[in-house]
Amino acid sequence: VRPDTGLPNYFIARTREGVYPANSGPWVANAAGMPRGSIVSTAEAATSPPTIHALTAGGLHSSPDGMLTWSRRTMPVGATFGGNQDALVVDSANPTTLYVATQSHGILKSVNGGNSFAPVNVGLAANLEGADALVSISRVNPNVLFAALRYGGHADGRLYRSANGGVAWADITANIGATGAATRIRSIATDPTDVNTLYLVTAD
Repeated sequence: VRPDTGLPNYFIARTREGVYPANSGPWVANAAGMPRGSIVSTAEAATSPPTIHALTAGGLHSSPDGMLTWSRRTMPVGATFGGNQDALVVDSANPTTLYVATQSHGILKSVNGGNSFAPVNVGLAANLEGADALVSISRVNPNVLFAALRYGGHADGRLYRSANGGVAWADITANIGATGAATRIRSIATDPTDVNTLYLVTAD
């Protein structure tokens, strides 16, 4: 269970049976059109009614009506996803822009609400196949993104920053300081009020 960062009093519970929203009221199952299975990640666009995106092992599903109904989005052929909540983010200033971190295609970006996606990997390491990727977007300046990728069976990890909406990425791994810490990143989050502050959760 987690609160929606863009919609006050709105909470979402993710289960193997689907997603359950609560907006100052009881929990209600909302999975019409959503296949059964574990929900990997959810992200919400502050539209009216709220648009909810949910990432599963089988792909991305979106609901334009506050989770009453769902439809599957078209992703690049062969796109695969990990099991981390930090794999899907929405631009708080532009609710039709979203980013998906994949295990096969690096970082994907959509500028039309998930109708289509294109890779935005300039500056990322060349070998993206099998990488475990996480992504976070700044609410202060949504052009600023951070991505953590682990390569080669997690033997090699990198932390990246983009200042232009994913057009290009800069490797900032050295800024972490602790040796090998990038290979152990399990969660990534930007500060809600400071564009220059990033929080990392590692495995140890």
